[in-house]
Amino acid sequence: MAQKGSVAGDKVEEWRRTVVSKYAGDWQLEFYTRNFSEHKKTQEKLLAQENERHFKLIISALERD
Repeated sequence: MAQKGSVAGDKVEEWRRTVVSKYAGDWQLEFYTRNFSEHKKTQEKLLAQENERHFKLIISALERD
Protein backbone atom coordinates (compact mmCIF):
# COMPACT_ATOMS: atom_id res chain seq x y z
CA MET A 1 0.00 0.00 0.00
CA ALA A 2 1.25 3.45 -0.78
CA GLN A 3 2.17 5.78 2.06
CA LYS A 4 -0.16 8.56 2.96
CA GLY A 5 1.09 11.88 1.61
CA SER A 6 2.89 10.31 -1.36
CA VAL A 7 1.63 10.69 -4.92
CA ALA A 8 0.44 7.07 -4.98
CA GLY A 9 -1.04 7.43 -1.49
CA ASP A 10 -2.92 10.56 -2.53
CA LYS A 11 -4.34 8.70 -5.55
CA VAL A 12 -5.47 5.84 -3.31
CA GLU A 13 -7.16 8.28 -0.92
CA GLU A 14 -8.85 10.09 -3.80
CA TRP A 15 -10.09 6.78 -5.19
CA ARG A 16 -11.46 5.78 -1.78
CA ARG A 17 -13.29 9.12 -1.41
CA THR A 18 -14.77 8.73 -4.89
CA VAL A 19 -15.95 5.18 -4.29
CA VAL A 20 -17.31 5.92 -0.83
CA SER A 21 -19.14 9.05 -1.93
CA LYS A 22 -20.57 7.27 -4.96
CA TYR A 23 -21.73 4.05 -3.30
CA ALA A 24 -22.13 4.76 0.41
CA GLY A 25 -25.59 6.24 0.01
CA ASP A 26 -26.77 3.38 -2.20
CA TRP A 27 -26.41 0.62 0.39
CA GLN A 28 -27.74 2.87 3.16
CA LEU A 29 -30.80 3.76 1.13
CA GLU A 30 -31.37 0.12 0.21
CA PHE A 31 -30.97 -0.94 3.86
CA TYR A 32 -33.42 1.68 5.16
CA THR A 33 -35.92 1.01 2.36
CA ARG A 34 -35.85 -2.73 3.02
CA ASN A 35 -36.02 -2.20 6.77
CA PHE A 36 -38.98 0.18 6.42
CA SER A 37 -40.73 -2.25 4.09
CA GLU A 38 -40.30 -5.13 6.54
CA HIS A 39 -41.43 -2.91 9.42
CA LYS A 40 -44.51 -1.86 7.46
CA LYS A 41 -45.41 -5.51 6.76
CA THR A 42 -45.05 -6.32 10.45
CA GLN A 43 -47.23 -3.36 11.42
CA GLU A 44 -49.90 -4.43 8.92
CA LYS A 45 -49.83 -8.00 10.24
CA LEU A 46 -50.18 -6.82 13.85
CA LEU A 47 -53.02 -4.47 12.90
CA ALA A 48 -54.84 -7.28 11.09
CA GLN A 49 -54.46 -9.54 14.15
CA GLU A 50 -55.74 -6.77 16.43
CA ASN A 51 -58.72 -6.11 14.14
CA GLU A 52 -59.52 -9.82 14.06
CA ARG A 53 -59.37 -9.99 17.85
CA HIS A 54 -61.72 -6.99 18.17
CA PHE A 55 -64.07 -8.51 15.61
CA LYS A 56 -64.22 -11.78 17.58
CA LEU A 57 -64.94 -9.86 20.81
CA ILE A 58 -67.77 -7.97 19.14
CA ILE A 59 -69.25 -11.17 17.69
CA SER A 60 -69.10 -12.92 21.06
CA ALA A 61 -70.72 -9.93 22.79
CA LEU A 62 -73.50 -9.88 20.20
CA GLU A 63 -74.05 -13.63 20.56
CA ARG A 64 -74.42 -13.29 24.33
CA ASP A 65 -77.16 -10.68 23.96
